[in-house]
Amino acid sequence: MKLESDEDFNNYLANIEQDVADEIQAASDAGLGNDTPSTGGRGVKLKDDEVSPAMQEIVKQREADAKAKAGAQ
Repeated sequence: MKLESDEDFNNYLANIEQDVADEIQAASDAGLGNDTPSTGGRGVKLKDDEVSPAMQEIVKQREADAKAKAGAQ
C-alpha cells in the first residue's frame, strides 16, 4: 500500500482507528447481559444444599449460643 501524502495517511489512520473502536465496542456490547447480578449484601438466604455441612454446624452452634445468651439475660 502506498499513501501519496500525509493527508492520505491521516485519513487511512483515522479509518483504522474507527474500525478498531467499533470492533471493541461490538465485542463489549456482545458481552453485556450475559452475567447474573450478585446478591451482594442483600441478605438472600441460601438453600440448605448450597451450604456445606461444616458451615451448617457452625450456624447451628451460633444459633444455640445466641438463644442461650438471650435466655441468660
